Amino acid sequence: MDLKKLKLEYSELEKKFGLPSFSKMNEDFDIEKIELKETDFLLREVRRAMLEKNVAYLRFLEMVLNPSNSPMFMLILLKNITNKEKQMMNDLYIELGKYEISSMALDNIHNEEKEAEFINNFYNKWQAVKQNFASLISGFESSWDHKSVKKEKGYLG
Repeated sequence: MDLKKLKLEYSELEKKFGLPSFSKMNEDFDIEKIELKETDFLLREVRRAMLEKNVAYLRFLEMVLNPSNSPMFMLILLKNITNKEKQMMNDLYIELGKYEISSMALDNIHNEEKEAEFINNFYNKWQAVKQNFASLISGFESSWDHKSVKKEKGYLG
């Protein structure tokens, strides 16, 4: 499948199900990479592309909310997180987790209408999610300069 054919097929489904435009979907979820796959189930592949970003954001939130094995830079960020930011991240985690579960259900039973419904719902929810993440990231950026400096410790042995 080439990009032109992908856009044409998507355009037909966009009209049929009232989906967001290809350009908007591509901007948020990089759906143009679907052109590399041959598929009879385009909406399934669009949903899966959307969920790739969902999973990435879920994993990031997991590192913040449960930092036991997180990289060092995450621990530095955590020292400056407010309770409000932590609550926002917890709410985002729960919300994104719901979509992860819903997507698994669609992987088991193909239904084009339900795929389209998922895409529309998740796209609309994503608009708020990305704004919340932008706010969180802005807070991380501003607090990075105020990171705590590691105190030198002597040998205790």
